[in-house]
Amino acid sequence: AKSKPNERAPLRAKEDGKFKIVQISDTDTWSQVSEYAKMPLIPMGRICQKATLAHLCQSALFKVVAPIIERSTPFAAVFGYHDCEGIHALTSSAHIILQNLTFNLSESGPEQVDGISNFYLQVLAPAPSQLPLSTLYFLDSHGQMQSKVHSPDYDPIKQSQIDWFTNTSQAQRRAREKNNNNNSSFHQSLAFLHIPLPEFKDCHISIGNGDRREPTESPSINSHF
Repeated sequence: AKSKPNERAPLRAKEDGKFKIVQISDTDTWSQVSEYAKMPLIPMGRICQKATLAHLCQSALFKVVAPIIERSTPFAAVFGYHDCEGIHALTSSAHIILQNLTFNLSESGPEQVDGISNFYLQVLAPAPSQLPLSTLYFLDSHGQMQSKVHSPDYDPIKQSQIDWFTNTSQAQRRAREKNNNNNSSFHQSLAFLHIPLPEFKDCHISIGNGDRREPTESPSINSHF
């Protein structure tokens, strides 16, 4: 695989202000990588399905990212669920593989925050502006846990992650207010997690697009992220 360059081009909206994102929620069932590999950004979740064999996990990872890298498309991995299961789970040591791949935007850490990968990316306004139009947050959603409430059950987002998100988002807001010069107040933030928050289990939730075709599996503990 190609080594990762020292500097990466920033994510940037087109002249019309649009920036497309294709999210892959289950890489093990995704068979049309090439069709979407030219998108500006591809977030990926569920990197490996119960990594019982290390070489199979790495092989599956390379198979998914190969067409994306070939088309010079930036991508980022969201960790959690099956990534931490199995004998050879995709832990921080295997995360190094991702970090060294060209066009990968995933980051490990921070060390004081639960999970192996919690990070954010910014999408800038059309060139030559350096004003962020959007901030994308990627949080590790961990994996299954022992529970007497229901099975399967999952770890909730931890308090250290909530604190990291709060502090980071507030710092980004202060930076925008300082550098914006009142030119524009528009800013959109999105958070990517593989395991849904408990609020998504509400059967009365309004779904703008798509269909709820299976029950929502989320943590029984609500940490109120």
